Amino acid sequence: MSGLFNQTIKLMTLLLIIVNGISAASATRNLVKGWNLVSIPTTAEKSVDTVLTSDFRANLAKIWIYDGTWAKYVPNETNTGTGRFDTFKKNRGYWFKMTAADDLVLNVDGVTASPLELDRTGWALVSFNQTSDLDIATKVLSTDTIDANHEATNIAKVWEYGATWSKYVPGAGSNVLATIKPQYAYWFKVQNTTKTVSTNDKMTITPVGSAGAAQLVIGGATSLTPPTAQQAPLRFRASNSRFGARSARVTEAVVGGVVVVQGVNVPASFTCESSADHGKAIGLAEAFSIDGDKLNLTHPAPILCDYSVGQTFKPT
Repeated sequence: MSGLFNQTIKLMTLLLIIVNGISAASATRNLVKGWNLVSIPTTAEKSVDTVLTSDFRANLAKIWIYDGTWAKYVPNETNTGTGRFDTFKKNRGYWFKMTAADDLVLNVDGVTASPLELDRTGWALVSFNQTSDLDIATKVLSTDTIDANHEATNIAKVWEYGATWSKYVPGAGSNVLATIKPQYAYWFKVQNTTKTVSTNDKMTITPVGSAGAAQLVIGGATSLTPPTAQQAPLRFRASNSRFGARSARVTEAVVGGVVVVQGVNVPASFTCESSADHGKAIGLAEAFSIDGDKLNLTHPAPILCDYSVGQTFKPT
């Protein structure tokens, strides 16, 4: 009898250990100091302050999202109202700026990949809410994963930002970028081909293994990087990077009807509106990284009118 009792106790103890050992599924990504493109896999909308621990927020400067317009979250500030956000959503991507490296640990219990809807051309900052790798060519941008009214080439390219930029181009012979990774966000460049992407004809991407309703992410961005203090309105502004990863700015003063730029006189009134203006020097620029570090030191670059783009500077 005592033997049976002892076996029963052992079995109950084992069951107790197993039950206590069950814990919520989690995913971890190490974020570096500076800028990180991040996604937050989630089952529903969640408050930023609920998802991110106070210790993590202590190393966080800000978060930017593009979902039709730019909006930001800053720890310990009021994050409601115009230009602010305070909620993480499915399939969105985010720029995290970290003041120090830290691990982003997320509860991913019950999280599954979600289909994505796009309703306009331009750049869209997206994720697929997944918790495992997705091969882009076979599981994301294939004839089996895109709705019948659209095609893979409606996505001109996909950019990922880690320590450096890497891209995927549908149909290219080889690509440095091949995988959509969990907890990473991606810039998709949406374009019209013989198939049109619009609010009346949305493009739906349903990755292999995804489930549930498609999540609409509003694109149309013209820069891949968020507004920063280095991009405050100035008389002259241009981008010297096709990624928009750097902003250009000048120091100016108006003296006798001309603008003095780095000691060079430039007419205070100028245009870049006709072919006659093409190639005209309209200023000199100091280039800064998105962290505010000066890139061209004592050699500012001239800003030239390119009439072919009509002063529109966009990533390509």
